[in-house]
Amino acid sequence: MCASPKTMPTEIHRTECTLDDDPRLIAGFSAIPSAGAAHAGLTGEDRETFTAAAIKSCQEAFAVMAREGRGGSGLRFAVAATEGRVEATIEYAGPAPASAQNAACQCSTGHAARAQYDTHDGRCRVTLAMDCPEAKAKARD
Repeated sequence: MCASPKTMPTEIHRTECTLDDDPRLIAGFSAIPSAGAAHAGLTGEDRETFTAAAIKSCQEAFAVMAREGRGGSGLRFAVAATEGRVEATIEYAGPAPASAQNAACQCSTGHAARAQYDTHDGRCRVTLAMDCPEAKAKARD
């Protein structure tokens, strides 16, 4: 479910951080994608879906780095949100995970956190995006 945030639709909220090569840190940063999703107007299950997709992508990135022998490398994580849309970007040293073929987390309300994988020069960039059409429609009114 979506709700309309109380900000201008052109306002972008962005949070960036780097996680050290310690997957235990993932649980502590779940507030970042959750807050971005809330800013975009996502509520309830949609916000949880986006947050879970971001955490899962980070866990997969750490697993890929360990499997590839690239331990000691951190990953870069960023969330950008505007009214009606939230994106998370995870960048790390290594290839895309095997799960890249099943690249969407669907929730019961019909919205999905779409994932796009791009590998270049030995680094992978995962971009998760989720829209809140209701918030976009209210912003136009």
